This record gives sequence, C-alpha cells and structure tokens, in this order.
Amino acid sequence: MRDRSRSCLFLIWIPPRAGQHVSLSKRASSFMAGYLNRYAKALTVPRMLHTLTVWFRTNMGFRCRRPRQACLYELSSGNPAWRHFEKEEVWGRPSRTLVLRTAAVIGNYDYLMDWRFEQDGSIRIALGATGIIETKGVTARRTVSSSHASTWTWMGRTTRS
Repeated sequence: MRDRSRSCLFLIWIPPRAGQHVSLSKRASSFMAGYLNRYAKALTVPRMLHTLTVWFRTNMGFRCRRPRQACLYELSSGNPAWRHFEKEEVWGRPSRTLVLRTAAVIGNYDYLMDWRFEQDGSIRIALGATGIIETKGVTARRTVSSSHASTWTWMGRTTRS
C-alpha cells in the first residue's frame, strides 16, 4: 500500500457542513509542490543545524528549487549510548540521534515530520501537529425535547456539549 507508507501524512477533519467529513492522504513527496514550509532557525529546531535545499518536480514536470525546506540536526537524549564501570572508573558515550525534519502547513496547523536515525541503526518516524485551534461560535437555543437535558444540550447543528 504505497499511500499508507511511513512517509505518508493522513488527515481527517470535519468541514462546516453537517454530515460530511473529508480525509486527505499525502505522501511526503507531494508536500514539495506546495505544502512544505521554510524553516525559521530560532523557532523550530536547535541552534546547531544544517538546513537543506530541496529540488523537486512540479505537476507540469519542471524542476523547482526551494531553500531551507528541511533541516538536519543532532539531538541529545541525555541517556548513555553505552556505559561501563571498571577499576573504579566509569567509561561511556552519550546517546545522540540524527534528525531530519520537515514541516508541512495544511490549514491552520503545521505538521512536523521527523525521521530519527538512532545509533543502533533503527529509524523512527515521528509526526507532530502544532498550530492554532479554530473554534466556531454559535447562537444558543433550547431544544424542544427535555429528555436529553441532563446529559447534553445542543449548541449548533454539528456541535453538542
């Protein structure tokens, strides 16, 4: 299943009209054409990083260059990669992870996608969302039936509390 691979972002949201929901599945490669966000070094990642310029093909097949679309940095977990006590001395090395990060902007959220390369050779993929929650105000009204009044009240056509 190509569309459900580890480089895929799957979103479900409910639009303003009742009874509908929309799902969106995007591969990481399709972010290049219009969703990837340029990095602000001070806001998104640690100070010691390297930003990457990305080359990709547009829908028309033209090559396009975008600077600062991904970043590469080292993350210290504070844990030891290995440690050994021998002859009254402790030897060891700190654990570090190499992180490749991109950020896709879809709607009012920024989706951070991390590919984390661990020292044991494993690759972990992390997805996080950050942004501003959009809320919708509705006018208050009373329901005709009072049978549900103890559990919830209607706030709008698609919302209840």
